[in-house]
Amino acid sequence: MKQKAERIFSSFVTTIVLLVIYATGLAIATFIEKYHGTAAAKNLVYYSPVFFLLQLGLVVNFIAILLKHQYHKKEDGGY
Repeated sequence: MKQKAERIFSSFVTTIVLLVIYATGLAIATFIEKYHGTAAAKNLVYYSPVFFLLQLGLVVNFIAILLKHQYHKKEDGGY
């Protein structure tokens, strides 16, 4: 179960799916802001718990990918 969760959270496919959902949310917020004002967009989208969880999911996914592929380790002979 733990390995399955790690595989899901450290997947590039998960990154793409989360980014598509995030971009869709931003597009919807843009239209809400245009037609109903900034306060409505903030209340309905930007400050919603779902949007915060989506952002947290993106951060967790990013960190999991960094750790899985060991991008944080310095290689010899590089910059």
